[in-house]
Amino acid sequence: MRPVALLGIRNGENLFVDEKGNWDARYIPAFVRRYPFVMADGGANGQLVVCIDESCSALNSEQGDLLINAEGQMESRMKEVMQFLENFQREFSRTELITKQLDELGLFIQQGARFDTESGETFQLNDFYVIDEAKFGQIADDKLPSLFKSGALGLGYLHLASLGNMRKLLDRIAARSPAQKQDGKTSKNPIH
Repeated sequence: MRPVALLGIRNGENLFVDEKGNWDARYIPAFVRRYPFVMADGGANGQLVVCIDESCSALNSEQGDLLINAEGQMESRMKEVMQFLENFQREFSRTELITKQLDELGLFIQQGARFDTESGETFQLNDFYVIDEAKFGQIADDKLPSLFKSGALGLGYLHLASLGNMRKLLDRIAARSPAQKQDGKTSKNPIH
């Protein structure tokens, strides 16, 4: 089980990327910010290696910051990238541990969501897991200190609060539809 962010409700859709291909939200997830770099399993002893998408248009040899000099040494920009990737990997591992900690308490339930738009379209998302708020509120007192120390308690509350943002996906769909652009309305339909 792995936490994910819901960025759209249709296959291949990202409601946080506009028609020009630009990110359209206040926060840019670290998963996106790390691009075109990624850490991958290097095989031996669990060592990680840095991989680069060489087809990325942001990488070129004409302008910008030098990443590795002629002697093969990392320049300051690459050192910043490496620090970011290391932090990302550390938080990724921490998130996996927290997810396991919450799962061991039996807090996750399988869920589905139905989205009804003003234009009459219906979309269904199935088979994802959320924290059961009732179970979360009944965590045994002796478990709370370890959940607090690991950060799982705080992230659990953030997860529960974020579930209210699913409705905002309908507003983004409505803002993109031709009819909505003409009359300026946004969807107020509930998610079932």
